[in-house]
Amino acid sequence: MDGKPLTIVACEDDPITIAYIKKAIRLIPNAQVQTYNRLGDAMLAVRREKPQVFICDHHLPGQDGTDGVRLVKGSDWGRDVKVLVYTGADVREKAMAAGADLFLKKPATVDTLINAVRSLVGA
Repeated sequence: MDGKPLTIVACEDDPITIAYIKKAIRLIPNAQVQTYNRLGDAMLAVRREKPQVFICDHHLPGQDGTDGVRLVKGSDWGRDVKVLVYTGADVREKAMAAGADLFLKKPATVDTLINAVRSLVGA
């Protein structure tokens, strides 16, 4: 990366998985992550912060993550954001059809999660 901070927004409703994502992202130099447990809050953050990466679970309170993928990728403010769907649900085809850049099945090792994020940003 070019020294610019790597900004990530993650939407996940499971506190253990949130902690896991934060742990992994802390291992990436110059990276920061903001986490949200509701899709609406995460969408506002993506629009406001314009992160390089959006990590999204599929099963979320009231909505599914595929709605978030469609919203981000279908908007002027989010089309350049790389989207990683990180979920235990078997929704790879649905997520990719909605516009996800990468799909990762839970549970993944910390190294796998880090490598997924790095591959999205070309680092």
